[in-house]
Amino acid sequence: MECSALHYTNKNLKTLRLPTFLREYDKVARQGSAESMDYPRYLLCMTELELLDRERRATERRIGHYTRLKSGEVMFQQEPESFNLLFLSSSA
Repeated sequence: MECSALHYTNKNLKTLRLPTFLREYDKVARQGSAESMDYPRYLLCMTELELLDRERRATERRIGHYTRLKSGEVMFQQEPESFNLLFLSSSA
């Protein structure tokens, strides 16, 4: 890809807020070229990577939301098994 096209592609991906595309498109393109991947398959691969990364980041945000107080102190310090035991004993 020529330099100006690469520059504008990177700029557009940042503007569209597609960080996984920005990070992975060149690597996946090279891999796809080596495997004779067609363009629709390349787009499918890239969109799947973006969706998986967004899902991972959303999960991390949700976990962070429930494990930290506004002051930054840890809210839950017990192991997940102990929560299950408490739930089972209270519902019995």
